[in-house]
Amino acid sequence: METSSALQSILDTYIIPGNHSASDYFQAIKKLIELRNSTSLPEEKKMVQAAVEQVYSSIRDEILHNTNLPITPVKFGTSGWRGFLGKDINVYSVACVTASIISLYSNLENNNAMREATGVDSMDEMRHRGCVIGFDNRFCGDLLALSAMNILAANNIKIYYAGEATTGTLSASVLENGAAFSINLT
Repeated sequence: METSSALQSILDTYIIPGNHSASDYFQAIKKLIELRNSTSLPEEKKMVQAAVEQVYSSIRDEILHNTNLPITPVKFGTSGWRGFLGKDINVYSVACVTASIISLYSNLENNNAMREATGVDSMDEMRHRGCVIGFDNRFCGDLLALSAMNILAANNIKIYYAGEATTGTLSASVLENGAAFSINLT
């Protein structure tokens, strides 16, 4: 069966069992979908789809368990923090960045420029005003939001949970609720 050997070749090329760091899950999915679309037999399509679902399961596992440093340095720009899902952006890295955001607020009382930039005068005010948090419909957005919310809750910060929402909705929610800031996982 030609599809079966092509499927195995894709998996052997891009997936290193037990090694998330060395595996290229998204390239594997791309190639598997190309293979699925090139076959006309329903049983072969099912076989390839099962492999796609297994690769997605591996990505989810990496998102949940990766505690390595991001492969791309964390930096923020006008489009936020960008990176590879699982490799850079995962439950652990989102928790670390959320903790860093909180740390920024903990230094407000000693930094007039930062108080002016954030529109918040103290850590207590930030806790009381809270954070709006939401995500778009990309893979595992809910898990990443939960990671951030765990850090916020552990620091007694009010949370306005938007769930799956557009960026505009989150921005409006910050204004409507008088929140100190938002975390938008897109």
